[in-house]
Amino acid sequence: MKYKYRCISRFPLLLDIDGKLITIRPNQVIESDVELGYDLLKEIVEKKPSPEKPKKITSKEIKNGNNSSS
Repeated sequence: MKYKYRCISRFPLLLDIDGKLITIRPNQVIESDVELGYDLLKEIVEKKPSPEKPKKITSKEIKNGNNSSS
């Protein structure tokens, strides 16, 4: 499972992730195979698209091919 995080720090960070040192800039999005426990990384949770609601169909009475009220 992939985890996505956004850096919420105002300054660049130097983090140790899986034994590698990585520099992360403010608002940068990173992906990781493991869950990270840093306070300055906010997890991005992707929302599932909601099912579309059925549209209401309104019909007007048509007289003689036009919608005039005469």
